[in-house]
Amino acid sequence: MDQINEYMAKVYGHLISDGSINITGSHISYHNKELDLIKDFNNSFKEVFNREGKINKSSYGLYNYVVYSKKINSYFKNFDISKILEGNEKIKASFLQACFDDEGSIGKEGTISICQKKIGYILNIRRLLMDLKIKNVTIYKLYNKIYKNNYYYLRISKKDNERFSKAINFIHSEKRKRLGDYLKNDKKAYSPSGIEKRKIIKQVINYKGDNMKQVVTLRGDRELWLKFSIKLKKQRKEVWEVLEPFIKEYLKRKRKWNTMGK
Repeated sequence: MDQINEYMAKVYGHLISDGSINITGSHISYHNKELDLIKDFNNSFKEVFNREGKINKSSYGLYNYVVYSKKINSYFKNFDISKILEGNEKIKASFLQACFDDEGSIGKEGTISICQKKIGYILNIRRLLMDLKIKNVTIYKLYNKIYKNNYYYLRISKKDNERFSKAINFIHSEKRKRLGDYLKNDKKAYSPSGIEKRKIIKQVINYKGDNMKQVVTLRGDRELWLKFSIKLKKQRKEVWEVLEPFIKEYLKRKRKWNTMGK
């Protein structure tokens, strides 16, 4: 098996994330609570080895996928990660998808991150992300008081979420949905349509009330327009003199949406 493909890359990604390669050499195993990931692992494993493992479920809801084979165990125990690092984009994306499905997370605010005890694991993840043009990443270390160990975290900037979705994405249903919902809402919030700008301008120009917060009633960046309304109320300048810098800032911050939609 000198040459590998995306299926082998996915199997190995799962094994070094939520799996194990038995030190006695008797078997390999993969563990996850998500049945979809177990099925995906099984499909990839069958593509490579033309056989299936045994699946059982623990009393606390964890699925265990086990393959008893000294030959397969030995192969993965001596697996050369450079085959993935130097592979094509499909191989890299498949490996990363397995890793992020197992060890990754996406917060409610849309931030994708991944955590591991081994810094080498995180550095390889960063290298592969860079190869797939996901370059806005940060690595930091935190001490876990419960497990009494240092953990390394890699965080992807939200500006790369669209690229992550297209190049890698998740099989994990909850993570996939959360990323999809974030991107959907992000596009809605940051669409700088001409109609919207004209409505905002008209609303501000014609507003005669005392509560300036009512100006911020349209879809868009609430914080940005609230700052504008406060500035307008305090300084009483010509509307366009005050409005222009905020419109420019609005367009500058949202311009990325146009490129994502193409």
